[in-house]
Amino acid sequence: MKKRDGTQITFQKSKKRILLKPDKLNQELEKKDEEITSLKRMLDQKELELSQMKEQVQYKNQQLASKEMEMEAYKNITEDKIIKLEAKIKELEAKLRSHSLVKQGRIGRRKNLTKKKK
Repeated sequence: MKKRDGTQITFQKSKKRILLKPDKLNQELEKKDEEITSLKRMLDQKELELSQMKEQVQYKNQQLASKEMEMEAYKNITEDKIIKLEAKIKELEAKLRSHSLVKQGRIGRRKNLTKKKK
């Protein structure tokens, strides 16, 4: 009987272990499920942050492209103004040369006229 009782006790312990195993497994599954849910939330949050950052980068790129076009237009306008101012300077220099030549010519004529009168 003792053997039988020992066997019965061992059997009952095994039965309890078997009955406890599904509970432990269920608890472990619940823990894993909670971990997975938590990780999914974190992943969703990170994906949202990534999406927002992509939108910010796209917006900044658009702003940069707009500013670049504005600067290019300003550069072209400035270059045109510089070309016009350089042309005006050349024109004024030419007028100044012709005016000084005319003055020199008049002075030279007056000297010649005064010499002829004498």
